[in-house]
Amino acid sequence: MPNPIRNCILASICLVFLASTPASGQSLVAEGEAFVPDSTRLQMIDEPIVLAEREANLVIASIYGVLQQIIESETLQTPDRVDALFDGVVRDLDVLAQQSYLHDDARYRELYRSVVTEYERYYGTVDGLTQANGEIFAYRNKMFDTLNALDEDNDPLLEDAALPDIPAMVTTVPMTMNRLVQSSLTFLQREPERHLNHWFARAETYMPMIERIFAEEGVPDELKYLAMVESGLNPRARSWARAVGMWQFIAATGKAYGLQVNGWVDERMDPEKSTRAAARHLKDLHAMFGDWHLALAGYNYSPGKLRRKVRNAERRLGRKATFWDIYTEIPRETRNYVPMFIATSLIVSHPERFDVKPVEPGPTFAFHRVPVYGSHSLQK
Repeated sequence: MPNPIRNCILASICLVFLASTPASGQSLVAEGEAFVPDSTRLQMIDEPIVLAEREANLVIASIYGVLQQIIESETLQTPDRVDALFDGVVRDLDVLAQQSYLHDDARYRELYRSVVTEYERYYGTVDGLTQANGEIFAYRNKMFDTLNALDEDNDPLLEDAALPDIPAMVTTVPMTMNRLVQSSLTFLQREPERHLNHWFARAETYMPMIERIFAEEGVPDELKYLAMVESGLNPRARSWARAVGMWQFIAATGKAYGLQVNGWVDERMDPEKSTRAAARHLKDLHAMFGDWHLALAGYNYSPGKLRRKVRNAERRLGRKATFWDIYTEIPRETRNYVPMFIATSLIVSHPERFDVKPVEPGPTFAFHRVPVYGSHSLQK
């Protein structure tokens, strides 16, 4: 049967490619639905968009055309147009990411790097609580590149890696040890002054609040380390894909969990409110998959797409599937996401066993609530 969504996309591709001048913010794909914590919505499975190789090449060509417009718009100092164009490019890249045959394609990887380079050049990647962006994303990409090198191994999941001499961790989320986790541990210990030290300093500020909220929401305590993987505990972090805050919510998902996101306020950057939203999101994902590793993967990936892969694996295996059973069938960022979480949890829980030196603690997270009536400018 014809797919009306796909046909609409292909028509847009042809128009954009032939005209070479797409309108501001024009996207080749409609923005996808957010994951909403509703029992009915939890059962929904979003339809993938499948493109033939020729069609994917036209999308790639059109994105390069939009990148040219971004540079021109930046030169002409029209920031609203730059923002809109980047929004469209991100949505188009999401369509390309759904084409599994492109994951190892050099042309696609080069396009991805080009988009990320332009995004970071325009918005910046300085790591700091006073900045609108966080360096965690470039750091995470480097780690994932390191882990991807293990894909050449015949069995990168082989349980032959030994933990350092650390006390046994009693956790709800399994701290599986394999070569991928071992590689993550090694990577995290490189240049701790650039990343780990910042995380430890911020942990003194934010972890007590996160622990309290997770306990109130009934979420495993060790999931607090996910905020380090997501943003480096930076409440103002903003990824090139428009995810914002300590827990990296896109606008639609943040709104689904009660966060205000509008022209006046963005509660994704509120440490307490976003933490509570993240706890409830994680609980919903666990209810969906019944497995914390899969819940973590669903936090990073589309829950509907992930569930399809889990069901396919269960039919093939004749038993309940785990994250490691579908490891090779999910995007590379997601497949490396769980090993990075486990490695981060191990190091932060036992820094002395990994030779991580103490750092100056950050400030205490304290504030007063002041009622404000009417509109007030916060600018000096």
